[in-house]
Amino acid sequence: MRKLILHLSLACCTFAVSTYLTNFWNSLGRADTPVQTIQSQVFESRPTISIAEPGLLEIYRDYASAQTKHDVAFFERVEADDFILFLSNGKTLSRTEDIQLLKSLPTDIVYKYDDLNVQMYGDAAIVTGRITAIYSGGYSNSWRWIDVCLKRGGRWQIQSTTQLN
Repeated sequence: MRKLILHLSLACCTFAVSTYLTNFWNSLGRADTPVQTIQSQVFESRPTISIAEPGLLEIYRDYASAQTKHDVAFFERVEADDFILFLSNGKTLSRTEDIQLLKSLPTDIVYKYDDLNVQMYGDAAIVTGRITAIYSGGYSNSWRWIDVCLKRGGRWQIQSTTQLN
């Protein structure tokens, strides 16, 4: 029952964020902007960069490596100041808390991303994918995620991440 409530809460939060972004987008008078979907597979190798939005795809090309290396400067650059991480257990973390969590994780975990899907909405994007954490003992754990990204001041940043089990 608790897991059902958690999933419903997460679905409601995701719906609320998407509704907010839709209303924000419509208030800018860009509701008629066509949606562009870019599908790519991102692993530890470099993905094909889209001519339309190389800055956004660059974030995801470098993300797994930055997470593996605990690259704090990378996350301070790509996560918005008001970034929110929605964990699969229902908790939320700010950018500062997310970076502190990253610093506290073991350094022998290797992260890989795949199944990347990018939906462009002008200066906003919804990015989904799957991450796999591979531990030194051979154990691995995978989960899906949804990122909301916004282009501000000419550069892309991740506004929020929702992790899903």
